[in-house]
Amino acid sequence: MEIAIITPNRLEAEGLRHLIRRIVDDDTTMRFFDSYGALMDDTSEMYDWYFVNPQTYALYNPFFQKFRKRCVLLIQGSSTVMIPEGTNYIDTMQSREKIGRALKKLVGDEINDETTKTSQLRKRELQAKRTAQWDTHLDLSQRELEVLRLVVLGYINKEIADKLSISLTTVITHRKHITEKLGIKSVSGLAVYAIMNGIVSADEV
Repeated sequence: MEIAIITPNRLEAEGLRHLIRRIVDDDTTMRFFDSYGALMDDTSEMYDWYFVNPQTYALYNPFFQKFRKRCVLLIQGSSTVMIPEGTNYIDTMQSREKIGRALKKLVGDEINDETTKTSQLRKRELQAKRTAQWDTHLDLSQRELEVLRLVVLGYINKEIADKLSISLTTVITHRKHITEKLGIKSVSGLAVYAIMNGIVSADEV
């Protein structure tokens, strides 16, 4: 499960991340973006859920409308913003207990169902890789291996581009090739592959 938290309020994001972590397992990846631009610098359409502040949601509505059922507005008091009918939202001014219950009611069952599927998929991937050749990662180019390593370590596309001194477009192209060659779309799946093939160590992830 991949979750994006888009808000300029770092404290709000960290609090939400902590509460979400309580209802999901360790396979869930959460990333914080302080702006829409930062989200666009990453692989923006890969996420299963988007927790986003109302201003960003309104300004860039054409993008978020594509994922409306997977978006959750982070409002501060239910009377401070007009909430479109059928829109998911959480009032971050409520107590931690109420927010936690709202999260479970809103996405908890779906997240847990999905993470169960992800865990089962990871087990199958691990079993398959134990019987596979250890040099399968040689199908990737040296640069693709470098990009894969940084993705697994939690870097977003812009950071990878800066670190490797390549363009953002090149990073996105490498990630597309990695996904096509390995047949793995999620960061958690790529992490399993990287660990099993010695690209990163379990302690680094």
